[in-house]
Amino acid sequence: MESVCDAHAIVLVVIEDTNQNQLDQKFVEFELEKVSENKVNCLRLTFTQCTNRLSLDQDTYSLLVDGGKHKVPEWQARLTIERSTAIKCPWIGLQLANTKKIQQVLDGAGVVEHYFPRQPQMAADVRSTFADLWGLENDDEQTTNVIQDAISNPHKYVLKPQLEGGAGNYYDEQITQKLKTFSPQQRAAHILMQKISPLVVKNYLIRPFHKPVLVQAVSELGIYGCLLGNGEDMSISTNISHGHILRSKGEKVNEGGVAVGAAVIDTPFLI
Repeated sequence: MESVCDAHAIVLVVIEDTNQNQLDQKFVEFELEKVSENKVNCLRLTFTQCTNRLSLDQDTYSLLVDGGKHKVPEWQARLTIERSTAIKCPWIGLQLANTKKIQQVLDGAGVVEHYFPRQPQMAADVRSTFADLWGLENDDEQTTNVIQDAISNPHKYVLKPQLEGGAGNYYDEQITQKLKTFSPQQRAAHILMQKISPLVVKNYLIRPFHKPVLVQAVSELGIYGCLLGNGEDMSISTNISHGHILRSKGEKVNEGGVAVGAAVIDTPFLI
């Protein structure tokens, strides 16, 4: 935690070469400046720029910007960050946990229960939030059966690659076509998920330069959380929920990402 109090410490925001989230990120930076009374310095770098400007102090493992002679290849930039003592948001473990494959593995028999060994009700409560998920890398009877059912009843499933941002998923007849033509390697790079049928309500969708449209809409509620811990001794100093985000889209729209234009940011009506 010493680095948090270091007057020379900075907040490094790693961004894409073509960044669509700069407004969201800027509000985070503004809030950091506010709570620190303008003592926090923020720096925005792409991974390519990280290649040329980041290095690791070999004695303290501090992450240095423009402070060392030893540069790292671009694909090693993330490893350099992860090996450092810098606080990561997110750290690599959280990003892996957010991938489709890890979510599917967590749905396996006994996996959630492993993390709540003496809390069966907690494990059951966590499981109650899951949709059914299936990996497609095996040739066993269960995998064969679920693939055949998805080919025959594609409306019951979503076929998902390891992507984020509300794009790249397959629906309906696309599922049938893909599962019939995928190579084993391509199939293994996807998972099948039970298609969710959320509550449908009437709602106005408002987009820039377009008139408001009244549609039958479905929504997805996300909860913001903050967890600060120590990876060495696995201790947790902060673990809180704070705030939410609601994304809404038309009932017949398959994809759900705001960035790709499928959904809009919404506000729940709290009673």
